[in-house]
Amino acid sequence: MNLSFEFWISSVLAVIPILLGIGKWIWRKFYAVKNRALSIEYIDGKQYLHKKKEKIELKVIYNSSLTCDSLVTLRVAINNCGKEDISGTSLIDPIKITFSDKYEILDVSRVDEYNKIKPSIIFTPSSISLRWALLKHENKFEIDIIAKSTSDDHDLSVDLYNSLSCDINIDGIDEIQYEKQHTIKDKEQLRSKRKIRSLAIYSFV
Repeated sequence: MNLSFEFWISSVLAVIPILLGIGKWIWRKFYAVKNRALSIEYIDGKQYLHKKKEKIELKVIYNSSLTCDSLVTLRVAINNCGKEDISGTSLIDPIKITFSDKYEILDVSRVDEYNKIKPSIIFTPSSISLRWALLKHENKFEIDIIAKSTSDDHDLSVDLYNSLSCDINIDGIDEIQYEKQHTIKDKEQLRSKRKIRSLAIYSFV
């Protein structure tokens, strides 16, 4: 059976993304994992906005006393994604997390007790300092962050997360990995790019 040139082109174009995905997974699973590594993972986020229209006004009040233009809640996880456990003695200094200066941190708390990890949290309006007793390989703990802002953007929780930066001084670790989240605008641009790419491949084939 003779197969046409168009068949082979379409077959190759279909197989390439699959092979790339398999190769990427193998690299991450077996070769890209460091002995000591930390990551910050986005778990959940919400925002509450002050709204006023004609005779109706919706206010945002924190802790029954503080009125805010915008209130953001963000839940993140500190994950030991390396091959080794990380003890508290490895933390030469606490991990310091800061955000964009358009946010003011109101509260930071642990989601659970985490008796074995024993995370310690100290925060100011502009930063969060973290320590722990022992964070085992593939273990993590989650924290809730509450911040206020004067912005009325509808992607505040994602923007708060994307604006974070970390200052660390840990034996064997020089950075904390984290993947930025897509805003609504980013998702629309990605959809447009996918449509253009699909049309280009279809036209070529």
